[in-house]
Amino acid sequence: MGDGPGSSLRFGIERMAGEKIPASVRRLFWEYGDREIRWPEDASLIIRKVLQDGTWDDLRWLRGKIGDEGIRRWLLRHEGGGLDRRRLSFWRAVLDLPEDQVNAWMKRLENSPWERRYRE
Repeated sequence: MGDGPGSSLRFGIERMAGEKIPASVRRLFWEYGDREIRWPEDASLIIRKVLQDGTWDDLRWLRGKIGDEGIRRWLLRHEGGGLDRRRLSFWRAVLDLPEDQVNAWMKRLENSPWERRYRE
């Protein structure tokens, strides 16, 4: 693994290389059928799914693997990673994310068809 722009090193994922994700986490990827979800190739997908839809146990697993700082860096690099407002608010509080940045991500969500569907 290198340390270029697409590198998994940025999020502390290198510790997970070659590991299979637990079955409890794998269930979050039902729409992928039999496609194998792997580290580090699918790391961003796994992180986003766990942060958005994971249980407390899934979150505990992810935090044990990349830590809060890895999650924080991922959210900042991916500008919220497409998480909904409720999750962004939660992670802002837990990880002490910059309020102005999180508010900007939420503002962008206001124009999203996914977010508007709940307000209409």
